[in-house]
Amino acid sequence: MLKNGEFVWLNWIDTKKVSLVRKGLPECAREWGKAGGSTCTLTDVFHTDSGVYWCESDSGQHSDAVNITVIERAVILKSPVLPVTEGEAVTLRCRNKTTPSNLTTDFYKDGSLIRTESTGEMTIPAVSKSDEGLYKCHNSDLGESPESWLAVRAGAVILESPVLPVTEGEAVTLHCRYQTTPFNLTTDFYKDGSLIRTESTGEMTIPAVSKSDEGLYKCHNSDLGESPQSWLAVRTPSPAPIMSLPRLICHLVVASPYLLTSIILGVKYHRREQGRNQNTHHSF
Repeated sequence: MLKNGEFVWLNWIDTKKVSLVRKGLPECAREWGKAGGSTCTLTDVFHTDSGVYWCESDSGQHSDAVNITVIERAVILKSPVLPVTEGEAVTLRCRNKTTPSNLTTDFYKDGSLIRTESTGEMTIPAVSKSDEGLYKCHNSDLGESPESWLAVRAGAVILESPVLPVTEGEAVTLHCRYQTTPFNLTTDFYKDGSLIRTESTGEMTIPAVSKSDEGLYKCHNSDLGESPQSWLAVRTPSPAPIMSLPRLICHLVVASPYLLTSIILGVKYHRREQGRNQNTHHSF
């Protein structure tokens, strides 16, 4: 017994030319199946593929008939058929035949549970190459879907932004690049999913960045596509150290003897100079 979406192959062990026959239809590869030597493969079988199958040779020999029954799988996973580009948002929907299930659904990637959603759908806000793989969904009442391959291709457009946190008040420039080359094309810049600016030079400058500028940025060009999102981190400047009163008094106590000695020596030197000047005046 097979389920919708699975495949089956029939093989005739004789090396002579054979015909693989389905009751009521022509031989394999005319209207059904894919022939390859003595094998006939049926990919993505459906309920309508249920029936009796057997193999026949030119000499009239035939195999025992095989009754293949295909049962309908109630749950399917709706996912992108074509590869998606890094940075795009991707939604996987678990459906009961053609109707969204809107039931608590487990989502699996490469056989491992990754998320449970109560809406029957799962969204990857900014898909990356690491999200590529085989996905399926499962509902405890309706069953499990066939696996679907999600292909992710690298984006040609990248957003060049500071890797390390920048300090409030600094100037920050974001460059939109095509692969590794800057382009001077009209570019839309987004922050946290909202359009904030359109520039004709392919770059955007924040003259004095502040904490409110922190967030996820991306750029988009109508011809070249969209970049993956980049996080811009902003830190507040460290306050200047303030000397406490006890510390100030301690410094004054330590410095006082040196200061006093300097004052006394200065006074003595001044008086000595005055005495010399007076003696010189009397001698004249």
